[in-house]
Amino acid sequence: MKSREASRFTRIRGALRLVMALMTAGCTGSTLVAPAPARGEVLAALGASDVVGVGAAHPDVEGWVPVLASLLPKGSRVIKVGVSGWQAQQVRDLGLPVVLRAYADTVVLWVGVNDFLAEKSLPRFQREFSTILARLEATGACVLVLNLPNLDRLPALRAEASRVRQALPHWQHAVEEEGRRHGALVIDLSGFSAEIDSRPEYLSPDGFHLSAHGYRRLAEIVFATLVSSCPRVAGQ
Repeated sequence: MKSREASRFTRIRGALRLVMALMTAGCTGSTLVAPAPARGEVLAALGASDVVGVGAAHPDVEGWVPVLASLLPKGSRVIKVGVSGWQAQQVRDLGLPVVLRAYADTVVLWVGVNDFLAEKSLPRFQREFSTILARLEATGACVLVLNLPNLDRLPALRAEASRVRQALPHWQHAVEEEGRRHGALVIDLSGFSAEIDSRPEYLSPDGFHLSAHGYRRLAEIVFATLVSSCPRVAGQ
């Protein structure tokens, strides 16, 4: 009996240490929601500033994750795991363990933009990204991956548009290939990027992050994919 109690205490203490480490990761803007123990359909959103909702005036209600949560059936649980600036390595080492402990039925993953902008080598990103996907695949969860959008169209990156335009397709192809290899569904955001061209209100004033309008549209895109590919969590 004492052995079981000690084991239980060790697990709880380990979980608390992980959450504290994440909360002190030293990044501006973070969302780390510890999962409740009750079961049910659970969706986890794993990423960086997009999960936090940076760009929206009220990210806790206007980010794409809370908007998506409002579209799901009552009783669904949505957890957000993300810190602004996270690259694939931080997502793998800090965010993924939280998601795995949540036993999520569905995971929406968006990673790669920060790696690309930091000019990380593509082979290194692929290794880190592949590890994330392999661990999620092993859980049996329905995994959706948001690919890199057409970053060269963003006003904030206009000065680098030529470089971005040249390198970006290789990264988008790598995300598509790794996703397919690990049984994930990759959502192509090139159409969404084209929408942004004609809907400037989709972008926040920084010319990089989405606005509340943009996040709502993204949530609609993700929900439509859930309906067709992960119907249980979408209530279909």
